[in-house]
Amino acid sequence: MTVCHTLLVPVKLRSREFDAKLLLACFGAERGFTVVIGSRMDMFDGIHKLPVGLCLTHGVRYSRAKMLHIMRNLGHDLVGWDEAIDISGVLRTYRFSRITTSCISRFFAWGDADG
Repeated sequence: MTVCHTLLVPVKLRSREFDAKLLLACFGAERGFTVVIGSRMDMFDGIHKLPVGLCLTHGVRYSRAKMLHIMRNLGHDLVGWDEAIDISGVLRTYRFSRITTSCISRFFAWGDADG
C-alpha cells in the first residue's frame, strides 16, 4: 500500500451521512491529510481530476465494480465498509462481490455476525 496524503470522503445521502463523514474528515485533517469531501456522484464523475489518495467506499456490491476498478487504476487506495453485514445470510450475497473486494485494501464491518 502506498502512502496517501489525500483522504477522499464521498457522501451519498447528505441528510443521513454528512455529519458523521464531516467528523471523520476533521479527524483526517487533524492527522495531516488533505481532505476532499463532497457528493459521491460528483466525486466519481470527476475522479480523474482529484488528487490520488485514500478513498472511502461504502459497500462492495457488484454494481460498483467498474467504478472501483477505474479508481484503483488511477492509483487510489480504496477502503470499504458496511455497517449492516450479515456475514452468514442473504446480505452477504447481495452486498459482496469477489470482483469488487479485490479492488479494496481494507474492509471494515460491525455487528453480531462480523465473524
